[in-house]
Amino acid sequence: MNHRAIGPMALALVLPLALSAVGACAGAKPAPTRAPAAVADYYPLREGSAWSYDVDAGSGGTVLAVTRVERVEGSSVWVRTGEGSERYELHPDAIGRPDRGGLLLQGPLAPGSSWDSGGGARATVEAFEQVVETRAGRFEGCVRVVETGGASGARIETTYCPRVGPVRVVSSLDLTHGTARVSAELRGFVIGGE
Repeated sequence: MNHRAIGPMALALVLPLALSAVGACAGAKPAPTRAPAAVADYYPLREGSAWSYDVDAGSGGTVLAVTRVERVEGSSVWVRTGEGSERYELHPDAIGRPDRGGLLLQGPLAPGSSWDSGGGARATVEAFEQVVETRAGRFEGCVRVVETGGASGARIETTYCPRVGPVRVVSSLDLTHGTARVSAELRGFVIGGE
């Protein structure tokens, strides 16, 4: 198996790209099922947090991708992926993407709510209170957010689960001769401070 790293939010950019090598994997841990207190609970960006994913680019196999919190300074968080480091800003009711000029998540998270996700894209909550099963476990109270628009034209469907983070990401891009699709499913995770 190849060991590679990619961030869930960067999947739309890696449809045709190779992933960078990484030699570590986060361990699995059962997730609590109680309701989250804040939007940030859907992506707990704390020091020591890491997520591993099985990524399928449709080539007949999967590769391992790892994302981890690299550092936290006040409300700024840097997340390391195979493409580099992505910065987020934590707010009481949102997770910002200052480098893209938009938001990753914005509360209140309710079916149909939407926001500017940056780069000309728009994010919309398409499902709420979902139950998702992956190799990492069974998760309840999950929210599926779909991003569309933007320069790439990709559709990115991300399912976030409370006190876990992204558990499934499906990125698709319509091309002249069909649709390119990359999916990532949570394999294991560790949340810092727990």
